[in-house]
Amino acid sequence: MSIYIEAEEWAMTAGLIGLTQLLDENQITFSDNGVTLNAESLNGLAEKYIYELIQRFSVVERDISRMNWYFNQMKKNPDRIKQYATEIRRTMNEQVKKVKKYFEDTEDYKKLSEIVEQVKGVKQEKDLLNTEKSIEMYRKYASSKLINEKLTLNYVKAVILNPFFGQTSILQPSFNAKSTEEHVEQIEKDFVKPAYLELKFSEFLKSGNQAGEIIDFLTEHQDYKPFKDWLKIVKKLKSIDLVKQYFKEHALPCSFIDGLLATQSYEEMVFSPLALSKSKAVNFHWDFDKKQPVPLSSVARLILFMSPLGMAFYSRKVGSAQANETLRYAGLILSQESFFNIMKLNHHYRDLRSKGSTFGEAIVNVLQESLDKAERINNSYFFLEVHSDYQAKKTLLDYYHMPTYLVRYLAEYGKGLKWLQHRDLRDAFLRTIFKGIDPIEVIFEYLRETISNPYHGQGAFHAVRERQRILQAKKGVKDMRSQDKLISFIYYRGVELREQMVNSRDNQTGDGPYRASGRKKLEGIAYRLINAVKAGNKQAFMDTIFRLYLGTDLKVPGVFVDSFKEEGLDFETIASAFIAGMLGQDSSVKKEEVLNNG
Repeated sequence: MSIYIEAEEWAMTAGLIGLTQLLDENQITFSDNGVTLNAESLNGLAEKYIYELIQRFSVVERDISRMNWYFNQMKKNPDRIKQYATEIRRTMNEQVKKVKKYFEDTEDYKKLSEIVEQVKGVKQEKDLLNTEKSIEMYRKYASSKLINEKLTLNYVKAVILNPFFGQTSILQPSFNAKSTEEHVEQIEKDFVKPAYLELKFSEFLKSGNQAGEIIDFLTEHQDYKPFKDWLKIVKKLKSIDLVKQYFKEHALPCSFIDGLLATQSYEEMVFSPLALSKSKAVNFHWDFDKKQPVPLSSVARLILFMSPLGMAFYSRKVGSAQANETLRYAGLILSQESFFNIMKLNHHYRDLRSKGSTFGEAIVNVLQESLDKAERINNSYFFLEVHSDYQAKKTLLDYYHMPTYLVRYLAEYGKGLKWLQHRDLRDAFLRTIFKGIDPIEVIFEYLRETISNPYHGQGAFHAVRERQRILQAKKGVKDMRSQDKLISFIYYRGVELREQMVNSRDNQTGDGPYRASGRKKLEGIAYRLINAVKAGNKQAFMDTIFRLYLGTDLKVPGVFVDSFKEEGLDFETIASAFIAGMLGQDSSVKKEEVLNNG
């Protein structure tokens, strides 16, 4: 007999995605909104879970990738060989210290220690070949089954699992010294066996014709405490009807899976994000039962424990450009499609993030590389990012809803976002539009960045253009590029003014009073212009523009008059495109490149 599990809550969806990756096709059945599972499907699950974690989050492969990056930098920058060699040695030494703690007497540890010393002597270009060999030898000895499994398991528990589940089961510090096999045994005992027993009991309860059958089953497995508690009551009942009536009327149902009984409660140690401790879950008490404020089955708990395998893990910078920190996040994609398609979407998304794609790049690729792209353009999507810190009792949860107009924009023009070459601002731009917020504030930040770094002028221009395309899509306009040429024209009026001001001031000679360079003057005025745009003060903006043009041979472009009209480009787009051109690099960007890219 099987049980149907619906992918409804995001945590259960993530858990089901993780679970399905560990099971064979004949062990699970997909439906539109979930999966059907039976008890026998759980056989061997604990071992599969542990080894999937080891394979996916291999510490050795992660460190080798990092060391190869430093090695490539050594080849490109021979004058910094010693600096990059120091980073390679630091990466090796960080792990070798952990190997010493557990395997000091092994031959592998001795070899790894020797390799670290060899890298210590790398200082010149002639040492590059030996460095490459040292990295390969490190891979060979650190990849031994004993070492790689130990390093990876301890990393996974501390960085991936602990934030979600606290110190339950294998996550207790005392388990760090135990073998992989002991981890498998503990997961089997704490998660898999209870779920298996509850699925089997559910079968007996639904198909049983005699009270004795159910009582015998509970008696056989009374070492499982919930069964022992039930047995004390049902063994006094004489008929199957009374037994079934008891479980229907007195045993609480699982809050996550229909058809299963609860044997525990959903709390912090089960799944930390957004959970409460039992003592503080007053508003959730069912029939004043403080032991089970949110009733939960072991099957649901097992699926929640699988959730890290269903999500993509990556580092994300949060805060402003001036004050920020980098946190570990897990991401998930949800949609109106079938659960099977949601599963495939998340596999693709996770693969892209694991290869270093940014949030924006991964989202665009997921939409553009799908086989049924035309169908997906008609769907809306939902992105979730969660950061959890069990020790600090802290959860940061961001939801991003992507309506159909945004899906259409990304599917058709999403690759244009790559020209926003400031990585953090590109991601901020995308997250902002996902929240349904006008990304103009991100553009203002991009313009401020361009003041100190003219290289970002072109990126700011593309941000202005992409914002306008999104506004067009939101209005239902089919040709989202209808305003592109006008925006480019405005951008080049800014470029034209910059060249006039910079050339006229920088070419002056003589012993007269000091005059700031054209670039310095532009930078000072830029803050005034940006503030005027942010405040929506068209008059102040135009007063400054007129003063700028008075010192040149140029005429004030008539396009600025459009900013006072109700139709056409909005004031923010006109002003931002002009400022981007005014602040950009001098002659490094070709006109055709700006007009045609994206």
